[in-house]
Amino acid sequence: MGRKRAKEMPADITPLGAYFWTLRGDKGRGTLALELGISEMSILRIETRGQKPKPETLKKLVAGLRARWEDIDYLADMHDASQVEEGRRLAMQVRDQVHSGQSADARKVALQKLADELESDPQKLDQLIDYGRYLRGLDRQREEG
Repeated sequence: MGRKRAKEMPADITPLGAYFWTLRGDKGRGTLALELGISEMSILRIETRGQKPKPETLKKLVAGLRARWEDIDYLADMHDASQVEEGRRLAMQVRDQVHSGQSADARKVALQKLADELESDPQKLDQLIDYGRYLRGLDRQREEG
């Protein structure tokens, strides 16, 4: 499981897969899976087969790779191979911000931009709220179970 990952991006990668692939850098799928407590196959299916991640898996990937939820939302419905580079570009922005220690002002600007986008598209806001309710329900089930 401690293998390094392939240097070449897989040919069958999805835009969201390219995002996660880029964020994990030199770390192999197995190593990341072990660190995050998820299956290596889940990462493979998300990256190369366009499988929609389970909420728990997605939360762990986002936290572990320091991904941005707004990027995930943006890339989630992209499945065309011509859009793979967009996933890589967004991941490179995240990596640059993490390495440069994004300022509080930049985070405020990003949050304001997200708020403006959600305000301008009520359907996106409704989807985000529904997803949040779904996650809270999963949390409650876990606490009760």
